Amino acid sequence: MDLAACVWSGTAEMAVDAAESFQAANSLEKMLCHQLAAAHLAAMKLLASSLTNASLPPVQMARLSNAAARMMQVYQERLLTLQKLRTGGKQTFLVQHVQVGEGGQAVIAGNMNAGGRERPEGVHSKNKGDTR
Repeated sequence: MDLAACVWSGTAEMAVDAAESFQAANSLEKMLCHQLAAAHLAAMKLLASSLTNASLPPVQMARLSNAAARMMQVYQERLLTLQKLRTGGKQTFLVQHVQVGEGGQAVIAGNMNAGGRERPEGVHSKNKGDTR
């Protein structure tokens, strides 16, 4: 039996599931989803090894924990990379000022759009150079 197949069993299924859950639009997004799955699985295996082997010397337990923490950092960095790919690295904030007179009440409701989508009809930016 192949050692890699034993150690990483389940990674392919997790990678495909991650790409489908994220609704990867192209091969780059799929590859990043696959990297996320592998990094997650590696971090969990390293963490489990550090916590379940009580016979390990403390220095070895610390090394395994640090390796798991590094893998979790890699996971988070890849997740941010996916977000930047989807949004073009842009964030949009819409600020609206509402004035309510004395004794008045205000109900503020609106739609929140995520992922750099277009603004609702009739909402314009006050920023110079913003042509949306």
